[in-house]
Amino acid sequence: LLAIGVVHKVVHSYLFRRKGTYYFRWKIPAELVPVFDLIEIRKSLYTTCKMEATVRASQLLSEVRAINQARGAYAANELDQRGYMEALDERVRVIKEMTKSKSLMKLITVNLPGGFEAKIDYGGDLEKETLAAARLVEREGNETSLATRGDTHFMFSKLFDQFLSHKVQKKALSQNMVEDYARSYEAIVEIMGDLPVATIKRRDLKNALESCADLPKRNLKPYKGKTVKELLEMDIPDEHRISGKTVDNIKKVLQGVFSYAVQEEILQDSPARDLKLNLPKDNTYAAFADSEVAKILQACYEERKVWKKWIVMLAAYTGGRRGELVQLRKQDIKFDEESNRHYILITDKAGSVKTGNAIRQVPIHRTLIKAGFLDFVTASEDKLFPNLKPNAVTNWFARKREKLAITALDDYENRKVFHSFRHSVITKAQAAKNPTTHVQQVVGHEKNSNGVTDRYTHTLPLKDVLSVIDDIDYGEWLNQT
Repeated sequence: LLAIGVVHKVVHSYLFRRKGTYYFRWKIPAELVPVFDLIEIRKSLYTTCKMEATVRASQLLSEVRAINQARGAYAANELDQRGYMEALDERVRVIKEMTKSKSLMKLITVNLPGGFEAKIDYGGDLEKETLAAARLVEREGNETSLATRGDTHFMFSKLFDQFLSHKVQKKALSQNMVEDYARSYEAIVEIMGDLPVATIKRRDLKNALESCADLPKRNLKPYKGKTVKELLEMDIPDEHRISGKTVDNIKKVLQGVFSYAVQEEILQDSPARDLKLNLPKDNTYAAFADSEVAKILQACYEERKVWKKWIVMLAAYTGGRRGELVQLRKQDIKFDEESNRHYILITDKAGSVKTGNAIRQVPIHRTLIKAGFLDFVTASEDKLFPNLKPNAVTNWFARKREKLAITALDDYENRKVFHSFRHSVITKAQAAKNPTTHVQQVVGHEKNSNGVTDRYTHTLPLKDVLSVIDDIDYGEWLNQT
């Protein structure tokens, strides 16, 4: 069953035309890419008529909306993880079936002004049904095509467009402020996704704003001209990240958007009202306590999606950067005869690395071996985590940490995020009194300068730096799973 015409204008944002034929295209949110094993959904609508394309695309869009509703319900704790995955699995199945088939759905229902609906059925003749629905939408005009205020189909992108138009018409924004608002919107939507307004919860906004704190200052040379998506996939040094004040300004934009939604009776209450972030002034990362790491590892060991299990274990036992881990290939897992140990080769041949020092050998910890990492590698084809994006890891982990009731800040107001695993590994290695140069080599930091001696000092063999990794110990959590 299909509700058509309710979001006529929104549907158009999912359409594009190639050689006269209309196509539906949906950019899959980063955290759902591993579920679909695709970056986007693209489907020919087999028509050169925009109105017919709108009707056909609406059938796919209804499934996309169902996914966004499930995401919103899960974020609001209205769905547990099992229910969420079941909802996703069903929608993914339907979307994949629809994109493989030339026909879409056979019964069309058009929502009309005043709460009426018209069902169109020509005995399964899709062409007649589609044409009749298109003519009806066209005849009924704008009322049929506009979203109903407060319903679950009114998307954040539409709300933001209305809000920005409202501010511009009131001449309340300068051109510079319009550009600032647009940058804030770009960041929030890339991180949070374009969710139905009615499903957005305070936690969604808080998690998105905390992820914004990982973005760099855009006026610095390495980041100029890059999209938010590209920036989120980079490892940003602490000193390059935006200030807490900038994040606070993005929060104020969101508060303005949702205040407008309440004013226009789109929402009854604002999820951004009295939103507190408590970001530290210097915005630095914390290391996890051993008990926190053990708790996370135990929980992730049972995850249905294997990438969630292994990406966390690798971070906890290698200190690897998020971007380095998601791009690992099967061929990057090697064996060293001299030390009789397996190791991971972090290399720019797998993808981008932060610096030349980031190219390195990392011994594989005995716990990873015991947990079956080498079997996982053997079963992989090429990429260990195909289609997994760094930002998907960040967003998922923020929700996981909160669900496990692990505080967002330590006693010194440093943030606990996925990157905190790297801080934990380095802290442990230093506490175990490993030579600093050994630690720097294994984690990919620039080595301290020793003057002319550096000319004669080469990369240490793997056997000499094993203790940097072997000294990592989070207790016997694996035996308790």
